[in-house]
Amino acid sequence: MNDRDYSMMILPMPGEDSAMNIQAGQKIMWQEALGRYIIIRDH
Repeated sequence: MNDRDYSMMILPMPGEDSAMNIQAGQKIMWQEALGRYIIIRDH
């Protein structure tokens, strides 16, 4: 969920080689460029 306007979005999960530990309901940092989104950091 986007904290700015409370909209929902679907983001691709990072690959298995990533050191991120992402679980449902956890906050993340994401980046948008040219209409595409990517997860850049887990909290």
